[in-house]
Amino acid sequence: MSFVTKGGGGGTGITGVLSKSYQAPPPGTPVSGDSYIVKVPGTGVWTGYDNAIAVWDGANWVFTAPTLGQLVYVADEGLYYTWDGSQWVLQTLAAHGSTHEQGSTDPVPSLPTTSEKDALLGTYGTPSITNRYVTDSDPRLSGGGGGGGGSCGCNCVEETYNDNAWHTIATIPILDNQVTIIDAKVVGRRTDTAGRCAFLRRAVVYREGGVATLQGTVDTPLTRKTVSSWNVTIDVSGNNAIIKVRGSTGATMHWRACWTLTCVGTGYVTSDGAYHVAETIAVPDDTIYLLEVAAVARRTDFPGRGGYLRKAVVYREGGGNATLQGVVNSPFTRETTSAWDVTVDVSGTDIQIKVRGAAGQTVNWRFAYTLEEVS
Repeated sequence: MSFVTKGGGGGTGITGVLSKSYQAPPPGTPVSGDSYIVKVPGTGVWTGYDNAIAVWDGANWVFTAPTLGQLVYVADEGLYYTWDGSQWVLQTLAAHGSTHEQGSTDPVPSLPTTSEKDALLGTYGTPSITNRYVTDSDPRLSGGGGGGGGSCGCNCVEETYNDNAWHTIATIPILDNQVTIIDAKVVGRRTDTAGRCAFLRRAVVYREGGVATLQGTVDTPLTRKTVSSWNVTIDVSGNNAIIKVRGSTGATMHWRACWTLTCVGTGYVTSDGAYHVAETIAVPDDTIYLLEVAAVARRTDFPGRGGYLRKAVVYREGGGNATLQGVVNSPFTRETTSAWDVTVDVSGTDIQIKVRGAAGQTVNWRFAYTLEEVS
């Protein structure tokens, strides 16, 4: 069984990894966000993920397939590589000419400036001709995915509280003109006596020329707790989304909150009311997939936004075509236009992720998907 994360819908920016010299996880305990390029051939838990970007999300290694032209900075070498479709290629002065100069007519970026390298340390903004390596979202929130990744971040935090007040355990910046699905998993344990809890919370948060705003209500698909007053929610404050936890008076609670973000910037664009195939996933023979899709949409010609989660089981057996097992599950939808939709379909031996906007509306889509596989 494997857990694979891939992205769709395009993207910009630079990816930073610690090393490309390991075929398996390096010795020691990884820290959430640690990223590596898997050296060929991958071994151990990295078997089958040659050349992929492996990211530790705090509990599992998550793998992202590289995208054509993706640029990666390898920290232990101090060098940049790009993916040419079959291998990681070292970027050198020879590839860009004999000088470091870069102008509006330069077809490819030259070696990065100091400010461009600073982008890897947390500086973010709008890429430009003179600073092409600035990322379009804060790299400190990145799960290490590539340019095609629809997922724009994941992280975990832990805190201890001992009262019944609401506490902000995590603050998540929301960029202007960005729509984000926040998927939060929070567990708590009372350390002074018996008691425990677990929560799943989801929300769509956006900014459009103003402060962060919730789209609709917070979804609460799972709540398990031994004390009824304990709770977790997602809220907004200024330009940020926040995850809040509440215990009870006199109870010493240790909390761990982990979250993933799916963000829309520029990606797959629709301008009509037809379904469009935004991503195609090949299904190997004699394989069953559990597919989970997180998609966000933002209308660019007029205010409008949406967030969607879709789940489906697809299989192939005996050389046949890909087949849906049952129906597509739609556990989460938040949208301003009811005609919009995201679904999963099959065609031949492939899975298709489809998106639908509306006639006369320009809608940007971005999505991320995970696959659980048995073959």
